[in-house]
Order: sequence, then structure tokens, then C-alpha cells
Amino acid sequence: LKIIEIQHQYRRVSYALLRLITGHDTGENNDSVNDEGAWCWRDGCKACLSLTKALQSTVESMQAIADMYKSHTNDTCIPWIENFIEYSSPTRSYEVLVDMHMGTHRKFKEVSEENISKDPEY
Repeated sequence: LKIIEIQHQYRRVSYALLRLITGHDTGENNDSVNDEGAWCWRDGCKACLSLTKALQSTVESMQAIADMYKSHTNDTCIPWIENFIEYSSPTRSYEVLVDMHMGTHRKFKEVSEENISKDPEY
């Protein structure tokens, strides 16, 4: 998989977990979350509150991993790709050599024409 796809997968899974534990998009009658905000139908359930907090921590960690993938892509991969694109064309990589050749060729033609005009045998 590409790095960008991996980043999006981490983000999608974390958002799905967040929607699951918060009861987002379940409608007005939200019975999946109790009064303490835990993912449970019973009030005062400590085990479910711990599970909900652990899942929230997992969501935050997955978001951090997605952010790391994104910063790695932006800081490391994109500059490399831009360099590859810049130097993949022969015109760019040999531009200095071609310019030098053209200058030398022009000078050779000038000198050759001067020699022909000065030489009486021609």
C-alpha cells in the first residue's frame, strides 16, 4: 500500500472507533452511551468507562500515527519525488553539457569561417 493510503486507513479506523464509542450518527435516542459518557447502557459501570477511555486513547494514538505518516510523506517523500521528476528528463540533467557543446560548436564555426576567408587557396 502507498503511504498516503495507510495514513487514510489509520484515520478512517480511528474515526469509526470514535463514532462507535460516542454514539455519533445513531439518532436522537442515543442508548449506547450512559450519563458518564461511557460506551455502556448501564449508569455507573466502571469497567465500561475504563474500556471507553482505553478506546479513546487508541483513537488518539491512531490519529497520531496518521499524522506521522502525513508528515513523513510531506517532509521526506515529496521532496524525493520532486527531485526524481526534475532529473528524470535528459534535458534537465544534461542541460549544462548541451549548452557547453552548443557554445563550443558556435566558436568552432566562427574560427573555421575566419580560416576559410583568410586562406587564399579556398
